[in-house]
Amino acid sequence: MRTISLTSFGFIYYGGPCKALYLAYDRFIGPGRPLLTMMIDVFVHTPIFLLPSFYFWTGAVKGQELSATYRQFKSEWLEASFGSMLFWAPTMYMGFKHIPQHSRITYISACAFIHKAWLSWLSNRRRVAAEMEPKTKGK
Repeated sequence: MRTISLTSFGFIYYGGPCKALYLAYDRFIGPGRPLLTMMIDVFVHTPIFLLPSFYFWTGAVKGQELSATYRQFKSEWLEASFGSMLFWAPTMYMGFKHIPQHSRITYISACAFIHKAWLSWLSNRRRVAAEMEPKTKGK
């Protein structure tokens, strides 16, 4: 289910709202402002929209209860936000500065594969460790 949740999130989020957002950046902020665009994307969009969407979508696909997803998101939000900012700040600056608008979502999707692999590890590490614990105690 983890693979399905990640794949479906990437397909839906990056193919829909994210594509519209990246088109809107140039329309409202203007092209040629990579630092400002990166700051809005990384410091506003990611922690306020991307991360909650990721946690709630992947949690729902995995069959996690809404209250459990909320508790997990709340406990991991700071670490997920900080790690995401460290990854996306240079990545997005380079993307907004050097990647043409028509190729941006492809570039971002390729980079997002790495980011989502880390985010998947972060959001599943406690559950996987808890599932592994009974197996290691029996040895």
